[in-house]
Amino acid sequence: MKSKFLSSDPLWLNGLLFFRVAIAYFFIYFGVQVFDSEGMKGYTQWSGDLGFSPSWLWAYAGKAAELLGGICLLLGLFTRINALLLTITMAVITFKFHEGKPLDGDALPFFLMLAAFIFFLSGPGKWSLDYWLFDRRKAKAAKGAYEANPLAIEA
Repeated sequence: MKSKFLSSDPLWLNGLLFFRVAIAYFFIYFGVQVFDSEGMKGYTQWSGDLGFSPSWLWAYAGKAAELLGGICLLLGLFTRINALLLTITMAVITFKFHEGKPLDGDALPFFLMLAAFIFFLSGPGKWSLDYWLFDRRKAKAAKGAYEANPLAIEA
């Protein structure tokens, strides 16, 4: 029996689910702050100090993106679209709010930006609503087309 540890086959495909859930937890955790009016005052002030106008809109949009994007990431729903929005949100926090110094102080937004970008590139994996809603149909259609004409070559 071939050992998984000695094989060159990727183990990350099922591990992607664990990573996606863990990263989604962080986005949801920070996104829930949208319901904390006292906390949002600080984010609104912070946005205004950096020149975002109207500051309240940008503060709430960022927190809503974290919350909704985190929920969609958790479910694996519209993953690439949400991952792109989360990457942009975290890039603004990293390079605008933290002045492009991710390792001076709070590195979490930088690492969340990288994680979101990984999901933009890789997609959610097989254990996701995206797979069940979109990819599964394509896989069945391709299988059906192959069974109908196995000699046909796809372009």
